[in-house]
Amino acid sequence: YSHRFADSFQVLASYTYSKVIDSRPDNTSVVSGNAGDDAKVAQDTLLPNNDRAVGDADIRHKFVFSGVWDLNYANGLTNSVARAVLGHWQFSLISQVQSGRPFNDLVSGDPNADANNGNDRVPSVGRNTIRGPGFATADVRLTRDIPLYKERVVLRLIGEAFNVTNRANFNNIVNTQYTFSGGFYRPTTNFLFASTTFDPRILQLAAKITF
Repeated sequence: YSHRFADSFQVLASYTYSKVIDSRPDNTSVVSGNAGDDAKVAQDTLLPNNDRAVGDADIRHKFVFSGVWDLNYANGLTNSVARAVLGHWQFSLISQVQSGRPFNDLVSGDPNADANNGNDRVPSVGRNTIRGPGFATADVRLTRDIPLYKERVVLRLIGEAFNVTNRANFNNIVNTQYTFSGGFYRPTTNFLFASTTFDPRILQLAAKITF
Protein backbone atom coordinates (compact mmCIF):
# COMPACT_ATOMS: atom_id res chain seq x y z
CA TYR A 1 0.00 0.00 0.00
CA SER A 2 1.30 3.45 -0.87
CA HIS A 3 -0.11 6.89 -0.14
CA ARG A 4 2.15 9.46 -1.75
CA PHE A 5 2.85 12.70 0.03
CA ALA A 6 -0.36 14.71 0.07
CA ASP A 7 -2.33 16.62 2.68
CA SER A 8 0.81 16.80 4.85
CA PHE A 9 1.44 13.06 5.16
CA GLN A 10 2.52 9.92 3.33
CA VAL A 11 2.24 6.22 4.16
CA LEU A 12 3.98 3.12 2.84
CA ALA A 13 3.02 -0.39 3.95
CA SER A 14 3.96 -3.83 2.68
CA TYR A 15 3.39 -7.45 3.67
CA THR A 16 5.49 -10.34 2.38
CA TYR A 17 4.72 -14.03 2.64
CA SER A 18 7.61 -16.21 1.52
CA LYS A 19 9.26 -19.58 1.93
CA VAL A 20 12.92 -20.46 1.39
CA ILE A 21 13.96 -24.04 0.71
CA ASP A 22 17.57 -25.08 0.18
CA SER A 23 20.12 -27.75 1.06
CA ARG A 24 22.86 -25.81 2.84
CA PRO A 25 24.12 -23.58 0.00
CA ASP A 26 27.03 -22.38 2.18
CA ASN A 27 28.22 -25.85 3.23
CA THR A 28 31.94 -25.05 3.32
CA SER A 29 34.20 -25.06 6.36
CA VAL A 30 37.01 -22.65 5.53
CA VAL A 31 38.57 -22.95 8.97
CA SER A 32 38.33 -26.52 10.24
CA GLY A 33 37.59 -26.73 13.96
CA ASN A 34 35.92 -23.32 13.96
CA ALA A 35 32.42 -23.56 15.47
CA GLY A 36 30.91 -21.03 13.07
CA ASP A 37 32.36 -22.63 9.95
CA ASP A 38 31.78 -26.24 11.02
CA ALA A 39 28.09 -25.53 11.68
CA LYS A 40 27.63 -24.67 7.98
CA VAL A 41 28.57 -28.15 6.76
CA ALA A 42 25.89 -30.71 5.85
CA GLN A 43 25.43 -33.30 8.59
CA ASP A 44 26.29 -36.07 6.09
CA THR A 45 28.39 -34.72 3.22
CA LEU A 46 27.77 -37.95 1.27
CA LEU A 47 23.99 -37.39 1.47
CA PRO A 48 23.57 -33.61 1.08
CA ASN A 49 19.87 -33.91 0.19
CA ASN A 50 19.20 -34.96 3.79
CA ASP A 51 19.71 -31.28 4.59
CA ARG A 52 17.07 -30.10 2.13
CA ALA A 53 14.56 -28.14 4.19
CA VAL A 54 13.49 -24.57 4.93
CA GLY A 55 16.56 -22.36 4.63
CA ASP A 56 18.30 -20.37 7.34
CA ALA A 57 16.88 -17.18 5.78
CA ASP A 58 13.27 -18.39 5.80
CA ILE A 59 11.21 -15.52 7.25
CA ARG A 60 7.62 -16.60 6.58
CA HIS A 61 5.78 -13.36 7.38
CA LYS A 62 7.09 -9.80 7.24
CA PHE A 63 5.19 -6.51 7.62
CA VAL A 64 6.81 -3.09 7.16
CA PHE A 65 5.09 0.23 7.77
CA SER A 66 6.44 3.76 7.42
CA GLY A 67 4.90 7.20 7.49
CA VAL A 68 5.75 10.89 7.46
CA TRP A 69 3.49 13.58 8.89
CA ASP A 70 4.16 17.30 8.47
CA LEU A 71 2.77 19.02 11.57
CA ASN A 72 2.42 22.32 9.77
CA TYR A 73 -1.02 23.30 10.98
CA ALA A 74 0.37 26.22 12.99
CA ASN A 75 2.20 27.77 10.05
CA GLY A 76 -0.83 29.88 9.16
CA LEU A 77 -1.41 31.31 12.65
CA THR A 78 -1.54 35.09 12.89
CA ASN A 79 0.21 35.08 16.27
CA SER A 80 3.90 35.20 15.34
CA VAL A 81 5.04 33.71 18.68
CA ALA A 82 2.68 30.72 18.44
CA ARG A 83 3.63 30.27 14.80
CA ALA A 84 7.34 30.26 15.67
CA VAL A 85 6.90 27.72 18.49
CA LEU A 86 4.33 25.39 16.94
CA GLY A 87 5.27 25.54 13.27
CA HIS A 88 7.69 23.55 11.12
CA TRP A 89 7.47 20.21 12.98
CA GLN A 90 7.59 16.80 11.31
CA PHE A 91 6.97 13.32 12.73
CA SER A 92 8.04 10.11 11.01
CA LEU A 93 7.86 6.43 11.86
CA ILE A 94 9.12 3.13 10.50
CA SER A 95 8.04 -0.20 11.97
CA GLN A 96 8.88 -3.80 11.16
CA VAL A 97 7.19 -6.99 12.37
CA GLN A 98 8.29 -10.43 11.21
CA SER A 99 8.13 -14.08 12.17
CA GLY A 100 11.11 -15.88 13.66
CA ARG A 101 13.83 -17.62 11.69
CA PRO A 102 14.47 -21.38 11.83
CA PHE A 103 17.13 -23.18 13.89
CA ASN A 104 18.52 -26.71 13.98
CA ASP A 105 17.81 -29.07 16.86
CA LEU A 106 21.41 -29.92 17.76
CA VAL A 107 23.44 -32.44 19.74
CA SER A 108 26.95 -31.69 20.99
CA GLY A 109 29.63 -34.34 21.46
CA ASP A 110 29.94 -35.48 17.82
CA PRO A 111 27.63 -38.54 17.93
CA ASN A 112 28.33 -39.42 14.27
CA ALA A 113 32.12 -39.34 14.92
CA ASP A 114 33.04 -37.23 11.88
CA ALA A 115 35.24 -34.81 13.91
CA ASN A 116 32.68 -32.03 13.42
CA ASN A 117 30.92 -31.05 16.65
CA GLY A 118 28.94 -28.19 15.15
CA ASN A 119 26.43 -29.80 12.77
CA ASP A 120 24.98 -32.91 14.46
CA ARG A 121 21.20 -32.87 14.81
CA VAL A 122 19.01 -34.87 17.15
CA PRO A 123 18.59 -38.38 15.61
CA SER A 124 15.74 -38.65 13.07
CA VAL A 125 15.15 -34.88 13.19
CA GLY A 126 15.46 -32.86 9.99
CA ARG A 127 17.14 -29.54 9.44
CA ASN A 128 15.70 -26.27 10.78
CA THR A 129 12.77 -27.76 12.69
CA ILE A 130 12.83 -25.12 15.46
CA ARG A 131 11.21 -21.73 14.83
CA GLY A 132 12.79 -18.91 16.80
CA PRO A 133 10.98 -15.93 18.36
CA GLY A 134 9.52 -13.19 16.20
CA PHE A 135 10.90 -9.68 15.75
CA ALA A 136 9.06 -6.39 16.15
CA THR A 137 10.42 -2.88 16.39
CA ALA A 138 9.43 0.73 15.76
CA ASP A 139 11.72 3.72 15.18
CA VAL A 140 10.40 7.28 15.43
CA ARG A 141 11.80 10.70 14.54
CA LEU A 142 10.64 14.21 15.47
CA THR A 143 12.22 17.18 13.70
CA ARG A 144 11.87 20.93 13.92
CA ASP A 145 13.04 23.34 11.22
CA ILE A 146 14.13 26.79 12.34
CA PRO A 147 14.71 29.31 9.53
CA LEU A 148 17.93 31.24 10.13
CA TYR A 149 18.06 33.39 7.01
CA LYS A 150 14.84 33.68 5.03
CA GLU A 151 14.26 30.25 3.43
CA ARG A 152 17.86 29.74 2.38
CA VAL A 153 19.45 28.65 5.66
CA VAL A 154 17.56 26.31 8.00
CA LEU A 155 18.58 24.71 11.27
CA ARG A 156 17.00 21.28 11.69
CA LEU A 157 16.73 19.83 15.21
CA ILE A 158 16.32 16.05 15.26
CA GLY A 159 15.20 13.69 18.00
CA GLU A 160 15.15 9.95 17.29
CA ALA A 161 14.23 6.81 19.20
CA PHE A 162 15.15 3.37 17.88
CA ASN A 163 13.13 0.43 19.22
CA VAL A 164 11.01 3.02 20.96
CA THR A 165 8.95 0.43 22.88
CA ASN A 166 12.17 -1.13 24.25
CA ARG A 167 10.97 -4.59 23.20
CA ALA A 168 13.36 -7.47 23.88
CA ASN A 169 13.98 -8.91 20.41
CA PHE A 170 15.94 -12.12 20.76
CA ASN A 171 18.72 -12.60 18.23
CA ASN A 172 19.64 -16.16 19.14
CA ILE A 173 18.48 -19.09 21.24
CA VAL A 174 20.16 -22.12 22.79
CA ASN A 175 19.35 -24.81 20.23
CA THR A 176 21.48 -27.66 21.59
CA GLN A 177 18.96 -30.10 23.08
CA TYR A 178 21.32 -32.94 24.05
CA THR A 179 24.95 -33.66 24.79
CA PHE A 180 26.38 -36.99 23.66
CA SER A 181 28.96 -38.74 25.82
CA GLY A 182 29.84 -42.37 26.51
CA GLY A 183 27.14 -43.60 24.15
CA PHE A 184 24.33 -41.73 25.95
CA TYR A 185 22.26 -38.64 25.10
CA ARG A 186 21.76 -36.28 28.04
CA PRO A 187 19.32 -33.36 27.85
CA THR A 188 20.64 -29.85 28.36
CA THR A 189 19.10 -27.59 30.99
CA ASN A 190 18.78 -24.39 28.95
CA PHE A 191 17.35 -25.65 25.67
CA LEU A 192 15.42 -22.91 23.79
CA PHE A 193 16.52 -20.22 26.26
CA ALA A 194 17.29 -16.83 24.70
CA SER A 195 21.02 -16.23 24.49
CA THR A 196 21.43 -12.80 22.84
CA THR A 197 19.18 -9.87 21.95
CA PHE A 198 19.17 -7.05 19.46
CA ASP A 199 19.65 -3.45 20.64
CA PRO A 200 17.36 -2.06 23.35
CA ARG A 201 15.82 1.40 23.05
CA ILE A 202 18.37 3.94 21.78
CA LEU A 203 17.78 7.71 21.89
CA GLN A 204 19.63 10.14 19.67
CA LEU A 205 19.71 13.92 19.33
CA ALA A 206 21.19 15.74 16.37
CA ALA A 207 21.22 19.07 14.56
CA LYS A 208 22.14 20.07 11.04
CA ILE A 209 22.16 23.20 8.93
CA THR A 210 20.92 23.13 5.35
CA PHE A 211 21.55 25.92 2.88
